[in-house]
Amino acid sequence: MPGSRAEFLIEQLLANRLTGAEFDEFLAGLGNDTRLAEYTQYLEQYFMGLVRQDEEEKRLGLTSWKRSNGSE
Repeated sequence: MPGSRAEFLIEQLLANRLTGAEFDEFLAGLGNDTRLAEYTQYLEQYFMGLVRQDEEEKRLGLTSWKRSNGSE
């Protein structure tokens, strides 16, 4: 899926840079089984990456801003 339109739309969504037309395209994709599967796959990879990063930071004893402010 690298470089796919679905990946682009998700990246723009996560970065809060979707245009109105792109947002409409993203929403339309939620009703398309193929596009929805691509969204699901990309988001799963993205969030698992965040989990791995958090686990590594914990393992190294690094403190994220969120944890350092007591709001976990």
